[in-house]
Amino acid sequence: VPSNWQLQGYGAPLYTNIVYPFAKNPPKVTDEPPGFFTNHDPSRRHPVGCYRRTFTVAEDWKDRPVVVAFEGVDSAFYLWINGQKAGYSEDSRTTAQFDITKFLKPGENTISVQVHQYSDGSYLEDQDMFRLSGIFRDVFLWTSPKVELADHFLRAGLTDDFKSGTVSFTASLKNHDAAVNKGSVKLEILTPENTPLFSKEGTYDLAASAESTMDLTGDPLAGIKPWSAETPVLYPYVITVSDESGKPLACFGGKTGFRRDEVKDGKFLHNGQPVLFKGVNRHDHNPRTGHYVTEADLRVDLLQMKRGNINAVRFSHYPNDPRLLELADEIGFYVIAEANLESHGMGYGPQTLAKNPDWLAAHLDRQKNLVERDKNHPSIVSWSMGNEAGDGPNFVECSKWIRQRDPSRPLQYEQAAEGSHVDLVTPMYATLEQCAAYCRKEEKKPLAQQRPLIQCEYSHAMGNSSGNLGEYWDLFRKEPLLQGGFIWDWKDQSLLHKKHAPEAVEDRSPAKHMVRLFGSLAKDEGLFSGGADR
Repeated sequence: VPSNWQLQGYGAPLYTNIVYPFAKNPPKVTDEPPGFFTNHDPSRRHPVGCYRRTFTVAEDWKDRPVVVAFEGVDSAFYLWINGQKAGYSEDSRTTAQFDITKFLKPGENTISVQVHQYSDGSYLEDQDMFRLSGIFRDVFLWTSPKVELADHFLRAGLTDDFKSGTVSFTASLKNHDAAVNKGSVKLEILTPENTPLFSKEGTYDLAASAESTMDLTGDPLAGIKPWSAETPVLYPYVITVSDESGKPLACFGGKTGFRRDEVKDGKFLHNGQPVLFKGVNRHDHNPRTGHYVTEADLRVDLLQMKRGNINAVRFSHYPNDPRLLELADEIGFYVIAEANLESHGMGYGPQTLAKNPDWLAAHLDRQKNLVERDKNHPSIVSWSMGNEAGDGPNFVECSKWIRQRDPSRPLQYEQAAEGSHVDLVTPMYATLEQCAAYCRKEEKKPLAQQRPLIQCEYSHAMGNSSGNLGEYWDLFRKEPLLQGGFIWDWKDQSLLHKKHAPEAVEDRSPAKHMVRLFGSLAKDEGLFSGGADR
């Protein structure tokens, strides 16, 4: 741990684009598959991986809340602490946290995890990629004082003239004590040179086991340097939670950037200026370790992009490793942060889960997981509600929630097309003629109603492709309503594996989709072998 078990000798990697790797009957994943699923024998139908280890909690954590966090587990898992069931989670690409305080004992403790390769959540994780399982991101313990800073949202914006910065801060507090607790929360923002810039303090008065929020704002800050991909200026900040006597209970640090992202008069504006997105789509992938990537892997990707004059990244099609956002903030990239939501195998018609009210809560949950994990990163300039998951009332409700939670960023989703529940028009693979036709149609509207077109995917970089990229960019630079796009995709998703002979099994369905199951991946077959960086 972290790893994918298929790359540790348990099972074999499975690649599929659209077809689900199990019999389609939502929410079930263990039904008898139809006969054309030639890659399904009983031993491969529904694997489960079991993990177990011991750990000892530090002595000075006694009488404090203790939480275990899983940053990525595919696809779903149950958790036990010392033989007692502590919880369940799905959504394999965002952090799952469990308060395990009541299950702990002095000395050695045992943590056990049962990971299911498929779950009902797999219907919402039908991305075009290798299907790999297990605990593939970090797992860690953390603790807090009895008064916990459960969450914070720091919005560092710009005044209308873009000459000064604005600060809006919300702290969420939780009292783990059986007694009343009083104290203060202080926010300090420093300049890039680590000199004081902003300081604001508020008080709390929490009843036993109570929760509350605190809002802090201040006067505009003159002389700040806005954050952009070209000049990624970051401002360190410190949050201090103190008790009633003024004694610090805990300190938290981060970095923010002052920015404004909006759609106005047919243009996407960052800090008041239109942006041409020279972007790529990116998966978390390493040919040797699968979906487990290191910080070094992430940094190499971004530095290679910079050298190629790429200024934007779409996280496809899920929240990428959280460290990637820290690097994007630092190095400078415009990020489209996307929810872990794709139900491509259900199609886009009446059967799409976007139209099924039974799946509304699951759709909303994945939007909340995305926004709450990543909302404090200045590199994120737009939220994407998902990919190839149809459209319907469920996405309308998701849009309402995101717009209420974070109105500072435009909203997009390719399947929403030109619907009112998105701010950007983001098609995939629109031709030159279709792009030009969109401009002529949009120009007939009042300027205030016009929206830019930004291709969320285009110029599919596979084999001898991307030959008309120059023609696209001639058009992007000519038409003000066209603001670039994101090449599909950044790097190929092949795997290096020498243990077994190659095995490829055809899906003989009428649709003729290929579902390949590999023991060795020394082949350049399938939609995963491509990329702008080859």
